[in-house]
Amino acid sequence: MPELTPGEFKARMIERHRASFELWRKSHELLEGAVPLQRDVTPPYARALDILFVQQFKSHGSLYFLCVQGHGEDGATILRRMLAIAFQADYLSKDVADRDGRAMKYLAWFWLQAPVRLKANIPDDQKTWWEEKYKANKHLILGANGRPFRNWWGDNTIRDLAGQLGLADTYDEDYRFLSQMAHCTAQGVLMERVGNTLEIRTGLLVREILVFGTRYMISVAKQWNDVFGLIGATELAALAVEAVNFKFDAAQT
Repeated sequence: MPELTPGEFKARMIERHRASFELWRKSHELLEGAVPLQRDVTPPYARALDILFVQQFKSHGSLYFLCVQGHGEDGATILRRMLAIAFQADYLSKDVADRDGRAMKYLAWFWLQAPVRLKANIPDDQKTWWEEKYKANKHLILGANGRPFRNWWGDNTIRDLAGQLGLADTYDEDYRFLSQMAHCTAQGVLMERVGNTLEIRTGLLVREILVFGTRYMISVAKQWNDVFGLIGATELAALAVEAVNFKFDAAQT
C-alpha cells in the first residue's frame, strides 16, 4: 500500500471523521470571536475563570492539528489537560458563596508562581492589583508551617476536586485512561498495522478526542459566559446539546 502524503492523510482523516471535525469547528469558531473582546476581569472570580477559559480555548484549538495528523496520543494528552481544567472551573464555580474565596486562593498562587517575564511588562495599575490581592490573600495558600501548600487548591489534588464534584468515577476512568497515553505506556500507544507496515499515524480515538474535548470546552465556556455574556447563549446551548448527543458510528472507528 503506497504511503500517503501528509495532505492525503489529512484529507482522509477529515473525511473519515467529518462529523466530529465539524462539531469542533463550529464550537471553536463561536468561541474564537469572543476571546479578544474587552471584558472586566477586576472581580477575582471573573479573573480566575477567565484564565482557565483562555487556557481551555488554546487546548481546544490544538486538538484539530493533532487529530488531523493522526497523533492521537498527543491529542489525548491535551484532552487530559482539558479535563483537569474543566474540573477546576467546576470547582471554582461550585457554591456561589465560596467562589470569591476560591478565586482569591487560585490567584494568590498564580501570582506567587508567575515567572519574572510575565510580571515585568504588565501596566502599573495591573501590577498593583495583583500585588494588593496577593498580600491580602497569601494566608490562603500558606500552611501552619508558613510554607505554601503543594498546589493552588491547598492540599487538594485534581482527584480530590473531582470527588467533591461527585465526579470521582470520571477521574478514575477517563483521567487515568488519558494518563496512560500521556505516560507512553503500552496501553496508551495508538498504532495500527496496515499489511506489513506499522502505521504510527492513526484515526484511533480521533472522534472521541474531538467530541469530548468540545464537551470540556463548552462546560468551561458556559460558566465563563454566565459572567461575561459575550457568546450567544442560544448558540452555545445548541452546541452543548449536539456534543452531548453526538452519535459515535461504529463503522467509522
